[in-house]
Amino acid sequence: MKVFLLILCILLALVAFLRPSIQQMHRLVVWQFPQVQHLQAEDLQELTDSQDVVIFDVRSKEEYEQSHIDNAIWISPDTDSVAFESQYGSISTGKTLVFYCSVGRRSSALVNRLVQDEVFKKNLAVHNLQGGIFNWVNKGFPISGESVHPFNWYWEPLIHESR
Repeated sequence: MKVFLLILCILLALVAFLRPSIQQMHRLVVWQFPQVQHLQAEDLQELTDSQDVVIFDVRSKEEYEQSHIDNAIWISPDTDSVAFESQYGSISTGKTLVFYCSVGRRSSALVNRLVQDEVFKKNLAVHNLQGGIFNWVNKGFPISGESVHPFNWYWEPLIHESR
């Protein structure tokens, strides 16, 4: 039993040690989705009071309900361009669209799918929020809700990474 606990502790320490930082995750996201444009948290903060930006939260409904960036609209990570256009086309035409998730992977995957469609090729203002809501909160920007949903135990330490 002691050997098992020792091995388990070593494995958990190794997993925690190998967890990428938000910046490393962003580099991986950029590499994986080279067609996606990214917007820094500071730039989105400047846009949040504008009528020309629409923000979409691409996390699970549970994550969104716990907290989200003010005025963000929840959207399923599985949404395709036809469903997006049907549901949000009227409010997104001519606007800057910003999608986010926890660290940027799920939202970049959605943006990547959307920009492949002819409907979105005409709109050059479709972005992923760099570092997601974790980076947003780490920079001290406001959210609706008391705390950010950590997604899971592996990613939770990234929420306070830069504080």
